[in-house]
Amino acid sequence: VLEAVKLLKLWLLKRNLNNGNGSFNNFIINMYVAYLLTTRQVNSLMSSYQIFRIALLKLSEANWHTNGISLKDSHKPNEINKAHNIISTQDFHKYYEVVFVDPTGYLNLTSKLSKHTFLRVKHEAKLGLEMLNNEFIDNFDNLFIKNQD
Repeated sequence: VLEAVKLLKLWLLKRNLNNGNGSFNNFIINMYVAYLLTTRQVNSLMSSYQIFRIALLKLSEANWHTNGISLKDSHKPNEINKAHNIISTQDFHKYYEVVFVDPTGYLNLTSKLSKHTFLRVKHEAKLGLEMLNNEFIDNFDNLFIKNQD
């Protein structure tokens, strides 16, 4: 899992997506992998390549700007969450463009992330998947070595 996180951080770095205020920073990518583990979309028996690929796939499909995600009791139905006064991701959407709630249920990890930046990450994830799916060209350099600014 740690190697996959390193690959994801390098991928973000080469696209200049994890630098500066309001970026899709390394902490967000760490928490995202934790979310994928918690929701059993990846597991520790998978290779770093498999986890990297699934993370890109899920990012390319994600709609955190319309339907945020949460590490707080993400496996429990909304009725249980409401009974325990857990703030819903929809409530966070009233105040933030992009929503990814931490394990406490009270903090939006992407509070400074703009919709534009998130959509760029999503687009780059889709491009990364297309590179991985191209069996005729080795795109290792394009994914991890060359800057893609």
